[in-house]
Amino acid sequence: MNCKKCGCPLNENDQFCKNCGEIVNYQTNNVEIESSTNVNNNRMNQQPMYNQPQTSQQPKKKNTALTVSLSIAGIFILGLVALFMLFNISENKERVWSSGQVQIMGKTIQLPCNISTFESTLNTKIKSDDIYDGIVEINTITDSKLMFKVYINNNMVTGIMMDIYPSDADEYDRIMPANERHIANKIIFPGNVTSDTNIEEVKNLYKTTPFNVYYNHFSETIEEMDDEHDGWISSNYDYHDNEWQIIVHTKTNIRINIEEITEIDYWYLGE
Repeated sequence: MNCKKCGCPLNENDQFCKNCGEIVNYQTNNVEIESSTNVNNNRMNQQPMYNQPQTSQQPKKKNTALTVSLSIAGIFILGLVALFMLFNISENKERVWSSGQVQIMGKTIQLPCNISTFESTLNTKIKSDDIYDGIVEINTITDSKLMFKVYINNNMVTGIMMDIYPSDADEYDRIMPANERHIANKIIFPGNVTSDTNIEEVKNLYKTTPFNVYYNHFSETIEEMDDEHDGWISSNYDYHDNEWQIIVHTKTNIRINIEEITEIDYWYLGE
């Protein structure tokens, strides 16, 4: 066998020409190259699955994110609808305390009203006062006097204040227009609320919505209970909108747990 390139004699097992270096066994080398290529391809095809893009799992992540987003949006929208409904309820439900109508000694007064109408309806005169806008005293059939304060603005009676103090109250308390409870109940506020009405009935009557948006409450202990004292809690229940305000004041005897109305202020806030 001779080299195809230079013609130099070759042995049977020679793979290269000793004279020119030409490859002798072409077929063997081609087979080896092809075999090596196939092995590499097979190795690539047999790589672990985690090296390949997991395209099949991507839609699941997208679907989960979309579901969460839609759920949050749905909850938000339901919340807005609920608030809107409650707001509408609060605007549409009757606010009993905003009628402006009171009864004094059986006579109906529609607040606000001018001073002359107020005095003629009750057959009385409003007395001037250094502390208050005016004081009213009306004789009862038992020769007792019903006394209350009036709010006056621009020659109009815009509201009244009723107080209850016992006859043995100290001088500071007696400065206020004061009444015994059986006399004070001659003043009837909107919703037929008087000094004798249970405060829980007042709260139920004047409540407007589950949120009770027109309501404020304040309480404080003004005397601690001990061996010598019953203990007292003073509370204010305040209802108001842009035109009317009524504040019901109470005192609670801590020892016997009885809460009673001691004062009611009611007036017109508009101009």
